[in-house]
Amino acid sequence: MLAYERLGHSLMDKTLSCIREYTKDDLTDAETIRIICNNYCAQYLQITKSGWKFLIEYYGYEKLYEIDKSCNSGFYHWYGSENSDNGFKSYKKWIGEMMENYPNVPDSVYIDHRPESIARSALEVGKTIEEVAELFELPIDYVQKMKERI
Repeated sequence: MLAYERLGHSLMDKTLSCIREYTKDDLTDAETIRIICNNYCAQYLQITKSGWKFLIEYYGYEKLYEIDKSCNSGFYHWYGSENSDNGFKSYKKWIGEMMENYPNVPDSVYIDHRPESIARSALEVGKTIEEVAELFELPIDYVQKMKERI
């Protein structure tokens, strides 16, 4: 899975219909990338390490930065205060940090949008430990412990 978001959450929802996955086809559309940039910076959507690698390979840092600059609330505008550096070098560094820190997302991300919470939902609806580990790029032993707590 390259990128995904939880569209809504209900404790009674025992399907994964509330999870929107973004595929390679989605990520090759510049308009979809603008939506992803806005939702990622608004912390509703997660981009996996594989997703970032694909975006960098397909667009390159420069094109991603230009697309981001055209967004309403992407990195460029999010870090656009007087005291912030929203330049190209900072953008590349920020992407590196997002890749390095995945799936440990910032505390400001609503708990139901965290990769671990969405992965737990997948386990609850019958996905195997291996499937969940691969889909959400989580260590298999971590997913095993998660399954034991369900």
